[in-house]
Amino acid sequence: MNVEKVKMLWIGAVIIAAAHCLANTASAAPVAMVTDIQGKGLIVSQSETGDLALLSQLAVGDEVELDDASRLIMVYLNSADEFDIAGPATFRVASNQPEILSGAEPARRRLGISGDNDVRISPVNAAQASIVMRAGDDSANSLNLVSPVDTAIIDPHPLFRWEAIEGVTLYEFRLNDDSGNTLVSEEVSGNLFESPENVEFVEGVTYTWEVSARLPSRQQLSNWADFNLLGASEKRQINDFRPGEGASVSERVVYASVLEGATCKIPPLSGIWPPYEA
Repeated sequence: MNVEKVKMLWIGAVIIAAAHCLANTASAAPVAMVTDIQGKGLIVSQSETGDLALLSQLAVGDEVELDDASRLIMVYLNSADEFDIAGPATFRVASNQPEILSGAEPARRRLGISGDNDVRISPVNAAQASIVMRAGDDSANSLNLVSPVDTAIIDPHPLFRWEAIEGVTLYEFRLNDDSGNTLVSEEVSGNLFESPENVEFVEGVTYTWEVSARLPSRQQLSNWADFNLLGASEKRQINDFRPGEGASVSERVVYASVLEGATCKIPPLSGIWPPYEA
């Protein structure tokens, strides 16, 4: 499986999760999330019956049926407890663990390095898909910023990204603090800009970055976005969940969810997913 296929699986999973979430707007709040699934599973709730998918949200009282040779990994949002359930099995979602109705008991482990981490995992929503799948029909008449956009950042030297515009080779990049001081003003070739080492971001300060470009038609385009630096305490808690080399799909999904819960944008897929090869 190549990287592009992994990207498409990720995008598809987000869309499926969004559809599942919208279909359950009248049901109870989710207490758990599917972070990996192999084979086929069926979810039966008070409002619907449907197939399970990566990122499906589970509420108390939902019943799940797993086929033979299926495997489901789910994580509880408040505790970061992960349950690995092998099919065939049937279970009911309880408030803090699955209640097995038939089949073997699941393997259980606590995610995160420390046992006292109070970061709440947030179900991944469809907003992330819009960044990856933004339509290009208006790209010739707009300058779309990708990241960081209205979010908190973890990296003290972030990479600023925007969508390339056909026919444009040079962009003007500007970075200001909330007092109006210009920290960076440079001409950039390409659609990436890495924050210089000598620029130090401070907690509690809102920063604004702006990109402008001139089209071959001489039309001037520009766009701007805000961001701030994540607090040290919250950053330490999030790093507790950072996946290491060889981490499972479940651990990587949970890390992305923790980032979203902390108002951090999910990083580029290369930062979460390992490079798969056919």
